[in-house]
Amino acid sequence: MDKESSEMADEILEKKSRLDERKAALLKFDKQYALVSSMKSVVSKNPIDLKRYYIAQWRSRVSNRLDVKQIIESLARSCRRRIYSVAWRQLCSLVSSRQEAEKKRRDVQADGIGGLLLNVAKCSVEENLSDASYLIGLVNDIKEEHQDDEQCGETPIITSHTHLLCKEDKDLLIKGDFLFNAQHYESSLQCYQQVLSKIESPGYFTDTSSSSTKDIIALFAQVNGKIGLAYIKLCSFDLAIVYFGRQLGLADEEDLDVPRTEALLGLGMSYVGKYDYVYAEMLLRRALDLCLSRGDRMNELLVYKQLQTCCECLNRPQEASVLADKIQSMDTSSWERDSEVDTTIVSRKTVDHTLQELDNMRLRLINVIANQSQVVQLEVASAHRVHLQKTKSNKKQQLRDALEQLSNSKQLSSELSELINQIEYEIREATHTKKNRFISSLLQGSNQNVKTTELLIRLDEELKVVRAKHEECLAEIPRIEMLIHNTRDDIHVLEEELVIEEGPLMQRVIEGRKFRCIALNATKADNDFVVSSEDSNCYVHSISTGGKLDNVFIVAGEEENDNNGNTSSTITSLYFYGNHIYTGTMNSVLIGWDVSSSKQMFVAKGHEAAITCIYADDSKVVSGSADKFILVWSKDGELLQRVGGHDHGIHALQCGPSFCVSASYSTIYVWDIEKRETDNKIQEVSYLYLLCVYLFK
Repeated sequence: MDKESSEMADEILEKKSRLDERKAALLKFDKQYALVSSMKSVVSKNPIDLKRYYIAQWRSRVSNRLDVKQIIESLARSCRRRIYSVAWRQLCSLVSSRQEAEKKRRDVQADGIGGLLLNVAKCSVEENLSDASYLIGLVNDIKEEHQDDEQCGETPIITSHTHLLCKEDKDLLIKGDFLFNAQHYESSLQCYQQVLSKIESPGYFTDTSSSSTKDIIALFAQVNGKIGLAYIKLCSFDLAIVYFGRQLGLADEEDLDVPRTEALLGLGMSYVGKYDYVYAEMLLRRALDLCLSRGDRMNELLVYKQLQTCCECLNRPQEASVLADKIQSMDTSSWERDSEVDTTIVSRKTVDHTLQELDNMRLRLINVIANQSQVVQLEVASAHRVHLQKTKSNKKQQLRDALEQLSNSKQLSSELSELINQIEYEIREATHTKKNRFISSLLQGSNQNVKTTELLIRLDEELKVVRAKHEECLAEIPRIEMLIHNTRDDIHVLEEELVIEEGPLMQRVIEGRKFRCIALNATKADNDFVVSSEDSNCYVHSISTGGKLDNVFIVAGEEENDNNGNTSSTITSLYFYGNHIYTGTMNSVLIGWDVSSSKQMFVAKGHEAAITCIYADDSKVVSGSADKFILVWSKDGELLQRVGGHDHGIHALQCGPSFCVSASYSTIYVWDIEKRETDNKIQEVSYLYLLCVYLFK
């Protein structure tokens, strides 16, 4: 019976579900029927046309939405693409130039004078390292002898086991310590690994009669600890854990407290670097117990600092504050010094306070100097940014002119339209009048009594002329509006590019700029421009506007880099005279610029090497080059004279009305540049003699 009752219940549920489905279908049918019934009054006799009409309306709306969506997406893509393209051009030029320069520095072998100087510098570095290692070794020997003579007092003496090493390896270990303290961790690691490989070789300690197994193991532990510290500084925490683990094993083998403490501290620092703060805290707690039992204050301070980091990262602020107080109280231990007269303690706070006072004094001194004389800080910006700003200001001026022109055109159009209405009114009046003569004020600007037939003819002609002008004005208005719209778009694009140029990325690029030449016009008191050069750009700053960058002249040239990363168009010399700037480039090109008009005056080619110095006055321009020649040019860039005689490249020159003085290494020549003979040399004197004559006569 239970089975039958369950079957009947299932059957009832199934019938109930079917009944619910039928009710839902009937309800849906009733709704659709009611909707159709309500639409009978508005449905036309031809339902097919109505269906086509609504389908067409639906399709038009869908297409409009798709068009709007596509336009919005294309605008967003174009804006992003424009911003990204500008930034990408800047980054590509910067990264490619730096990569090529670094590659050439690595690939090109230094030779000649530069290579000789480089080799001398390398030898000097090695000699300095050897001398420093030797002096440090002597100091350590004196300390060890002094510690042997002293009695063991209150503080335990930490002995070093470097006496087991031979002289060469001992110096190598000291050299590694010296490089480690100088923060050259890779070089110090190489020294430590060389020492470790040597002492691991069989038969190294056979010659030392006084060496015991415990001392040898302590030396092994010490070197492994040094390697582990070097790997920590290089952020290679896994390798550091390996070497500190070796040190801990060696210390546990002979029960050495000092290496065990250093190994536990190093393992804790390594796991802190790997963000495993729980395991690092356990190791540091063990190291702290050893430091407290031995009275090792220096390692205790380091352990407290690492434990503070662990507590902060494990979200235990109370323990971290307690450790910070302990660190602050112990931080004066490394700054203590004793005197025979009295004992004074120089704390870190005292030193920091003194340094702060020195900084304040320096700032006050700078303020005093700035108050006594005006200090102007020159604006630093990229050449592209200055070009964008100038273009933006020109576009804004064009926009103002176009708005004014649009206003004038609209006003003229309204006036012409009013005049047309007046002419048409008089034509209608003259047409319907029965008088032979008619008074009109539209012909000559004053009331005139004219025959009606003649007036109609003249008014028709005037109406044609005015309508032509009105149509021309109406056609001009859309063109001006389109110009205004395009100008506003251009200004918006320029503002977007200026945002990129003024962003933090370009500021970091600009911070690495290296200026090469600078010039100031000393001939005019009212000329307040300062000119500087960097790579192929010549910057003009205005002192009257607070050092604002007024203009940038860009020297165009090939983009091939030399070994120093300079392009062939790099400016190597600069001279400022009057309103003219003269630049000499790496590819032996002399260029004249006009500051007032911001235009290039001339491009002169005559040298065969980089131009190193320039002089100019009202009548001539003189340039010296590394090709040993002096060239005299006119103000328009025409070559007038070529002077040769130097055995080396020319470094500096100065000219007067009719003579020129040029310097090259150990010789100085005085030339008569007015004479056109082949040998224009007056006298050749030594550098020291001419220098004295120039200064005292």
